[in-house]
Amino acid sequence: MVRARRVLFALSVISLGAYGFVAIGATLSVVLFAKTAENSTDYSVMNTAKQLLWLPTNREEKYKAKQAVDSFFVRMGDLLAAFVVFAGTNWLALEARGFAVLNLVVVAAWLAVGVVLVRENGRLSAPKVGEGPAPRG
Repeated sequence: MVRARRVLFALSVISLGAYGFVAIGATLSVVLFAKTAENSTDYSVMNTAKQLLWLPTNREEKYKAKQAVDSFFVRMGDLLAAFVVFAGTNWLALEARGFAVLNLVVVAAWLAVGVVLVRENGRLSAPKVGEGPAPRG
């Protein structure tokens, strides 16, 4: 499971590189490659990695909390992203480089949240007293 937890950081590290390239003024072809890598990782790897977080939860927690996360919190994140784009373009007059720097700050926070999630997931996945070792993955 330790390697599987590391997968949770794949997209944030790729995003860090992609927005870093944009922030330093990379060419359009470099940005296109970086964003393609980011989007493909999000679609392929991250869907599976997000499901790994639910493994140590019980059935009731999984069905209640997963529904809230998959519906309410994901949509609120979309709404917040739309607001940031609106505020950045209309109130702050940010251009691509400004949004890239803002995204780098968000990715840094994302990495910190990822560390907390991995630690908590590890605590929940740890074998209880009297049980065998936790499965490795």
